[in-house]
Amino acid sequence: MSLAEWYDNREILITGVTSEVGRLLLEKILRTLPNVKISAVLRSRDGLTKDERLKRIFHSPG
Repeated sequence: MSLAEWYDNREILITGVTSEVGRLLLEKILRTLPNVKISAVLRSRDGLTKDERLKRIFHSPG
């Protein structure tokens, strides 16, 4: 059984997605596990809301 099959229709909770490692992990999961639901724990920081921080992850180069 492949990882994609095992994770099919499952939910993954990820913390630390704004760190370099967390961002890379999130990207890898999004690219390789198409049928997974992802929940990410984020908090406001440095004057940015959690939503603004999440948008930065998807718009940052890398």
